[in-house]
Amino acid sequence: MKNDTVRTRLRGIGGLIRYTESFTKEALPSFEFETHIHPSEIEVYLFSEGDLFFVFEDKRIAVEEGMVIIICNDTHHRPIIKKPCRYARTHLFLSRKAMVDCDPQNLELYKRISKKRLLAIPPQRARDMGAAEIFDEIKGYLMQNDSYGEFCATVTAISLLIRGDKLCENDEATAFCPFNDRISEIMAWIGDNLGEDINYRTVSEKFHISPKYLYKFFKKEVGITLSRYVLERRIIKAKSVLNAGGSAGEAALSAGFDDYSVFYRCFLREVGMTPTAYIKQLGG
Repeated sequence: MKNDTVRTRLRGIGGLIRYTESFTKEALPSFEFETHIHPSEIEVYLFSEGDLFFVFEDKRIAVEEGMVIIICNDTHHRPIIKKPCRYARTHLFLSRKAMVDCDPQNLELYKRISKKRLLAIPPQRARDMGAAEIFDEIKGYLMQNDSYGEFCATVTAISLLIRGDKLCENDEATAFCPFNDRISEIMAWIGDNLGEDINYRTVSEKFHISPKYLYKFFKKEVGITLSRYVLERRIIKAKSVLNAGGSAGEAALSAGFDDYSVFYRCFLREVGMTPTAYIKQLGG
């Protein structure tokens, strides 16, 4: 896949804002685009080409060309290719620090977007707000490769977030695409039983399907393996406990980790920081 992907990368000299253009000549449904999060950055995608779903946590959106998606920090997300296609996108990463350093009042904007988790702006609305032109403007500022260019890029990116937040303020019409009914059942059961031992055998017995069929069916529909999905849901559950003021130990137990050392390692790998560091960040 790497040989098929061409990227243009730009970064502010302080490293607090990043801009990337990339395309995959022939993205296939089997491509393993990793589920990932950005612990302290808001990510903004502008999709140019491709036939895909965009999955975040336990929901998915059918992507249309020209759509803009704004993803808050620490939200698990990934693309899932529906059929072979050329997959082109531009994305922007803006750190919490860049926003607050620019103006402390931006912390409220950061909190608003974080509360919404993900904002999906349909193509026509994205065109109306001039999203493509704003991305080009940010690119131009970053190409100056100086502190003033980084400042201008940051201010322009913040204006993009303000417009996106405003557009989605009272809009509940985001076109989430439902999963297959059986898969939805399985996903709901997993969410309600994270404290149990969940694996292919237990799920197969619960829903009366063979482990082999479950493996193929689940991965085709959700885009990742069942074991990977369970881990992600456990991390999401743990973060929700920490966000509510719970301790790391409480988060581990609530998410179904009997061994704290396993929880610690998984959390560090998935979130990019230890549970203690995550709690400390919440206080800031």
